[in-house]
Amino acid sequence: MNHNDEFEDLIKGFKLNKYDEQQGPASEERKDEAAAAMAPVEDEPFFDGKSPGQPAEKQENQAPPHFQVEINEEDYSCPIQEDAAEKKEAPVLKQAPPKKMLPKKPRVNRWVKALVIVACIIFLAGFLAMFVLQSASDLFGLNKPDQIVELTIPEGSSLNEITKLLEQNGIILKPLTFKLYAGLKDYASSFKPGDYTFNTNMSYDEIMGRLLRGNPKANTVSVTFPEGYTLRQIAAKLEENDVCSAEDFIAATQDGEFDYDFMEKLPDDELRFRRLEGYLFPDTYDFYIGENAKSVVNRFLSTFESKLTDEMYTQMKEMNMTLDETITLASIIQKETGGGTSDEAIENMRLVSSVFHNRMRLPQVYPKLQSDVTYQYYDNEIERYLDKHSEELYNAYSTYRREGLPVGPICNPSLEAIEAALSPADTGYYFFLSDSKGQLYYAETLEEHDRNVANVLLRGETAHGVDTKKD
Repeated sequence: MNHNDEFEDLIKGFKLNKYDEQQGPASEERKDEAAAAMAPVEDEPFFDGKSPGQPAEKQENQAPPHFQVEINEEDYSCPIQEDAAEKKEAPVLKQAPPKKMLPKKPRVNRWVKALVIVACIIFLAGFLAMFVLQSASDLFGLNKPDQIVELTIPEGSSLNEITKLLEQNGIILKPLTFKLYAGLKDYASSFKPGDYTFNTNMSYDEIMGRLLRGNPKANTVSVTFPEGYTLRQIAAKLEENDVCSAEDFIAATQDGEFDYDFMEKLPDDELRFRRLEGYLFPDTYDFYIGENAKSVVNRFLSTFESKLTDEMYTQMKEMNMTLDETITLASIIQKETGGGTSDEAIENMRLVSSVFHNRMRLPQVYPKLQSDVTYQYYDNEIERYLDKHSEELYNAYSTYRREGLPVGPICNPSLEAIEAALSPADTGYYFFLSDSKGQLYYAETLEEHDRNVANVLLRGETAHGVDTKKD
């Protein structure tokens, strides 16, 4: 290697180092090549300008001789630049952008969804509970109105058609439950066509029993109860017409629970012999043969409640009378006059009412009403059903012993008698008397009354009214 070659290698190394400083750290190969180019060559003597073959002297401290070398930059710069260009143009692997993280949904959304689900569950549970309760009430005929409905089932009617007719007429309230129950009982194809009379408070078993038996008209009976009938007389007449037994009817009136507003106004007195005496409204009713006793009682009570008006309750309040006092007085008026709907009968009831109201206005003079029909109620309706005489019950009902009105009604009065109790005539009478023919005699004084009693007895007739019994 000559000196020119050494110098060229030096220049290349210099340019490489400069390139590395600009472009970044050089590779280990290039560093090694540069170092090798700059290392002295031992085999070839250093040219010091002397003739060949002359020994070279050490030039450690001697500066190198001055010389100039022409360098073609294209010879050295191009490869390096091309190499750098190639390096620059080398494809660079792009790193994939990081995956975008989905934003976390706020917790409030999850709470809202949870609340919506819980609300839906509660709603469905409530709906199902309500459906079950209403279905049970309809199934057993509970809390349903007492109303007679006549219905014709056409020939060839399907279960769906029969169910629709029953629903439209208010006999059932839950058609789906009715169809499911009929299917469970395997009655779906066994109902018979015909003209029927149903009650809206009947249970499914009672309705289906009628539809299965057919000939429905033979299963009903119409019964009329006169005004002034006692509870015992009503019970006996029901049994005579095969509606229900008298014993079951009386037990239902004593122990049954009934949902009517007026029931809350009745006093709870242990001396009251018949709890619902006075509230079984006398009228004509259509019953089923073998009808449930409680259902029968419901008919009477429903009719009674329908007869009472707001005006009547207002009159009671103005006269300072309770409902039970009004019905009790009306029952006495009914029994003393015999009732009736004629103008004369209604006028007599208002006159008798005036006698009792006049006495009750002067308790210091007439502390007792002295009505014959009150002690007669004990004799005919109470004592005969007791093992022995009850002085306590007698004193509770007899207005010859008890001051004011008796402990409760003594019969079931008509609407006219109730109205007379609330609208007495304006008189000065304190006494009255009725003979065997129902003729009534009125008096303002005891002397006048005693003469009326004597005249009736002289004719051989019986008399009842006020103060005719010396007890």
